Amino acid sequence: VPPLIRVRLNGTFTRPVLRTYRRDLIIAYMLERCLAVKLDEENVSYAGVQHEIEVQLETPIRQLERYAEKLLKKAKGEEKELLEKALEYGKKALMEAGAW
Repeated sequence: VPPLIRVRLNGTFTRPVLRTYRRDLIIAYMLERCLAVKLDEENVSYAGVQHEIEVQLETPIRQLERYAEKLLKKAKGEEKELLEKALEYGKKALMEAGAW
């Protein structure tokens, strides 16, 4: 009867190791020899991988202003006037909806 295998990985994976680490190939190789395989990576850490994601929150009105500023830099003439009015109406609508 083929065995049931649980492999626990511990330690730190560096970038060179991560480039060559193929979980799917390891499991496929082991399944040829075993009935079932569980690869436990719970205790593995990854060197050089940042887990914190910095999120910058802006108000809806500020987001609209930044977007409009990008468009206004490229716009000329009548298009610029339309964009300025759209920004004005957009800000007004956001304020009426309770945006800050």
